[in-house]
Amino acid sequence: MKTHGFCIDVFFTAAMDWIKCVKGEDRPFFAYIVTNAPHGPFIAPPENVRRFTDLGFGQRQAGFYGMIENIDHNVGRLMGRLKAWNLLPNTLIIFMSDNGMTGNGAGRGVLGQTPDGKKDPGQTVNVIDEHTEVVKRMRAAYDAWWKETRPLMVNEDAAMSPTRPFHELYRKQMETIGIPEWKPPAI
Repeated sequence: MKTHGFCIDVFFTAAMDWIKCVKGEDRPFFAYIVTNAPHGPFIAPPENVRRFTDLGFGQRQAGFYGMIENIDHNVGRLMGRLKAWNLLPNTLIIFMSDNGMTGNGAGRGVLGQTPDGKKDPGQTVNVIDEHTEVVKRMRAAYDAWWKETRPLMVNEDAAMSPTRPFHELYRKQMETIGIPEWKPPAI
């Protein structure tokens, strides 16, 4: 699909459209929204970058923090939609990131530390200690999944494809119908 706009906005909009479509079904659903930010080359929407350049940050750092701010905005959009659809009371939301306080965005520092090497002061609550029963259930479910799934991941004897399958599918699609335009849904 050809899309227009900032990728994180597109990802969240598409996910919320899918949730809107399945929310009326009488069964649980799982939405996995993966962001590719914040990662280089640290390009964020202009309104997010501007706020940080106005505060005196360099362009690279402003892009990094602008990406984070954009993720925050989209998580807020998602939470608002879940609340409006009355799904929030029965929804588990897990936010994970591999970034934390990274040196690449701030220009210095280490994951989990402030630039001066201290523990991140923003981490004030240990949710594991506050919700031990939920953590136990989640760990048991994960352990069961891992025990069942891990053997399926070993496949060293499988022959490799002589082609690049996704590249071949892309080429065939371009030759036949092309790449359709994605029209953002009304959420």
